[in-house]
Amino acid sequence: MKNVLFLLALFVSVGLFSQTEGVVQGTIIDLEANNEPLLFADVTLKDTAWHAQTNFRGNFEITDVTPGVYTLEVSYLGYETLVISVEVNERGVTKIDRGMGAKTISLGDVADSDLKVQSTAIASIEKED
Repeated sequence: MKNVLFLLALFVSVGLFSQTEGVVQGTIIDLEANNEPLLFADVTLKDTAWHAQTNFRGNFEITDVTPGVYTLEVSYLGYETLVISVEVNERGVTKIDRGMGAKTISLGDVADSDLKVQSTAIASIEKED
């Protein structure tokens, strides 16, 4: 009987301690492609080791996150980076559903850049004897 009570107390205490972390999950869609899921976008909690990638449905999930306030960054090549402040609660799920749009580059940005074209020509003429 003592062993049964010990095992029951062990399982209850492990269950309580294992649920103190939170979860960040959500869906990222492509605003440029008729709200289709954005595949393989990088999702990170800035300045931490927690990260994930969206799947074929645009879903992501970051588990075992210590409760607190974080900055979520979502990046994808050619798209504007999303920066979102999130609060992770103990034993809670923080849900993020957002869309990403393509980066825009204007011709004024290209003309005003520090790119300069220089040409240098060196010529020498020698007289033959």
